Amino acid sequence: MRSHPSRKNKGAARVGHPVSSYSFLAGSVASIILAIANKTDIHTGRAQTVVHDLLRIAFVLGASLICSVLHNFFGALVARADAAVADSQLLEQIIVKLLPFVQEVTPEVDDATVTQVEDIMRAQMSPKFKRRLKLRTVFYVAATCVGSLSTAAFVVAFVLVIVYLSRLW
Repeated sequence: MRSHPSRKNKGAARVGHPVSSYSFLAGSVASIILAIANKTDIHTGRAQTVVHDLLRIAFVLGASLICSVLHNFFGALVARADAAVADSQLLEQIIVKLLPFVQEVTPEVDDATVTQVEDIMRAQMSPKFKRRLKLRTVFYVAATCVGSLSTAAFVVAFVLVIVYLSRLW
């Protein structure tokens, strides 16, 4: 059930995710902070303290950015695993629906043969299905954990900004 390469993702809606917007903001702010920190004339006295504070914020925002990229990666793996699970379920449904039709068309196929074929099919598909379901669960947990870490790092960076601004006043 693969689509033609020229039709891939045409008309697909793009849904924004909060972690994605955090990563964009985190990357932008971290880049600005690192550019300020590379100035040689601000590495003395009070300016040095401010630069160190900014570097801490940049480090936390960088960690948030890395975690959000990992979150998106694991999210893509969850989607692939969901598609594989759906493929397995669809194939099973097709076979189950076609077996009675085969029995009607071919008189020598009796109920015992149909039941035996169903059992063989389920025995062969069950390990693949369970493996795919387990992978999906693992990827989902990983995506959730890394997404939570990304959001937590962003909140920590925001709190650091507030704390450092309050220190400046």
